[in-house]
Amino acid sequence: MFERLIHSFGQPAHAPAASLHDDSEVQLAAAILLFGTVSVDHEARSEETAALQQSLQQLLHLSPEKSHRLIARAAASVAKDSSIMAAATLLKLRSPEGFRHELMSAMTSVICADGRLHDNERDRATRTARLLGLSGSNLRECA
Repeated sequence: MFERLIHSFGQPAHAPAASLHDDSEVQLAAAILLFGTVSVDHEARSEETAALQQSLQQLLHLSPEKSHRLIARAAASVAKDSSIMAAATLLKLRSPEGFRHELMSAMTSVICADGRLHDNERDRATRTARLLGLSGSNLRECA
């Protein structure tokens, strides 16, 4: 019975579909959005890089080796095209709202890893949230 309800109404917002963790395009899109926040303030600090790797491991259930490779792929992709539009659009279309909220939480962790919130980081988080179809970023200051 529950299977039919889930099939009819889709996955609950708080329970990301297991297939997200196996979808390489969704993983790369999430990594691109998170990777872009590391240097948006023009300072790629080691704390932010460590938070990026940890966030990807938790969000996508990756091993440290897989998250490291995913970050390298995201870096190469961002070097070719730094626009976040394609990655955000893919995630908006192929991931549930709950996953997108988790991604924004991970982005906040990366942004605030150095203890400072720059205007560029706040702007990036706000634009990303809007592109993901979320109401906006609640990012005001880093604790």
